[in-house]
Amino acid sequence: MTYSIKQISRALGLSRARIDQWISRGVFDHPNRPALGLAREWEFRDVARVALTAEIAESKVGVSIAASFSRVAADNEFPDCFFVVFQNKSIPTGLPAQDERDIEAGLVQIDRYWWACELVQRERLTQFFSRPEISSAVVVDLGNLMRRLQASLTSIDSERAVNAAN
Repeated sequence: MTYSIKQISRALGLSRARIDQWISRGVFDHPNRPALGLAREWEFRDVARVALTAEIAESKVGVSIAASFSRVAADNEFPDCFFVVFQNKSIPTGLPAQDERDIEAGLVQIDRYWWACELVQRERLTQFFSRPEISSAVVVDLGNLMRRLQASLTSIDSERAVNAAN
């Protein structure tokens, strides 16, 4: 199934204007650019990236960096674990600004601090946070986020089927 921005907006509780703004700023590159005047259609994986970005962006981490980090989860098919974005004190400040390779590796510099992201299994979460280099973090339960998203999109799919039948 594919979804329109209007449907995504409703499923995620985000304004359509915000999603359009993220697209126009290049935060999300749509894989299937439609012809001029046609609506974009989004696959579940793309909708999940928007959902994860919105969750992370509510913290100190900005939306562009949140979107970059959400690619890491998408590349791993959004496993049922925790997605942790954390400030990493073990990386010296004053290093050159990040490039695309750093972002792909889940490492981004914000102001003078380096942030990283990792997928952490539930049973390893306590051990993960015992690491001394972690000073602050944003934690998203990917399994829970994907279940909530799937439920919202299933509701939209049901409405779509009813409307098509009428």
